[in-house]
Amino acid sequence: MKKLLLIAILLVCSIATAQVGIGTTTPNAALDIQSPSDDLPALKLNPQSNPIGTAAGQISVIGDRLFLYDATRNKWLSIETSIFSFGDEGNINSGNLEYAGDIRDSGPRITEKASIVYLTMNSTSGNQDKRISINITDASGTVTEHEFQLVNGSLILENLDIEVESGDFIQISAVDGGGPIRGLSATIWTKFRN
Repeated sequence: MKKLLLIAILLVCSIATAQVGIGTTTPNAALDIQSPSDDLPALKLNPQSNPIGTAAGQISVIGDRLFLYDATRNKWLSIETSIFSFGDEGNINSGNLEYAGDIRDSGPRITEKASIVYLTMNSTSGNQDKRISINITDASGTVTEHEFQLVNGSLILENLDIEVESGDFIQISAVDGGGPIRGLSATIWTKFRN
């Protein structure tokens, strides 16, 4: 009985200080897990197929990938990020930017459903404004356009939520009008989604 009381007191004390140690008596975080040996993982999360996310920062293994719940976009997004860069070193008034060196008529093909979450663009033309479009082409050839305005030669969008499906490919285009723009580069970030 005394042992149970001692364990209960220790548990209450560890909860009261908001620090819990597993494998250590001196935790250095709210939860500090130390494995007793190098050949034993410190943490195991069982894979889930369809967890319900409710708050930012929740973690889940879905399939064989680690995800964080993004409360802003209301979905699970992978920890890993894929980055795609486009550009054109010359003057461009309308048409696709180059991808992977010198490819204009296609772009990266998405291997799994994902969300475009960030976009940055820059031009060597300085303070020029220009309409820009992210074009998503699906397997049937249907193109969905998402237009944005490049202002003073620059654009940073940190809260995008453009969904792309497996098999879609992405292009970035300058939209006709407003005159040509020089040295345009664009980078998009995608995260796999559940």
